[in-house]
Amino acid sequence: GTYPLASLLNHACLPNCVAMFAPGGQLLAVALEDIAPGQEITISYVDAISPYESRRTALRRKYHFTCQCPR
Repeated sequence: GTYPLASLLNHACLPNCVAMFAPGGQLLAVALEDIAPGQEITISYVDAISPYESRRTALRRKYHFTCQCPR
């Protein structure tokens, strides 16, 4: 399916949400911590526990940007 609202979720190597699919195909963003009003909701586009250079390489190849996360 197409998930246009999911395209609004930006990447972070320390995300505050995780994206999950519910039965029936609904995409859910589940909070990993308290999120303040107005705070950006982020997910990790790659495996967040991968080493730094592996994450950067995967993001560059698949999503065409260089990650600037401090982690």
